[in-house]
Amino acid sequence: MGNTLRDQEWRQHCRAKGISENSLWVSDWIDRMAREHGPLVSGYGRKWDWGQALCLDRYGLDLDTWPDSPTNEDVQRAIEWERGVWPGWARRGTRRCDK
Repeated sequence: MGNTLRDQEWRQHCRAKGISENSLWVSDWIDRMAREHGPLVSGYGRKWDWGQALCLDRYGLDLDTWPDSPTNEDVQRAIEWERGVWPGWARRGTRRCDK
């Protein structure tokens, strides 16, 4: 999302519904990563979308430990990924995601 009036109205609507800024940021990040690197990340024998991959990296394979909303630390880790600091397990197609 950009900084248009429509985006601002959407963010205000989300805040009123209790959706966090971190959730909105990560949603935008997922879109950016999918555009740049494709929609899926491979690792641990299966494919994950970007949000799932971020949770996997931060919280492990037990889905019951994944939070409902992203934390500030999750956002910081996502920023690292966007800058090219990928986890060792992450693969995009048949190539590692390392740059």
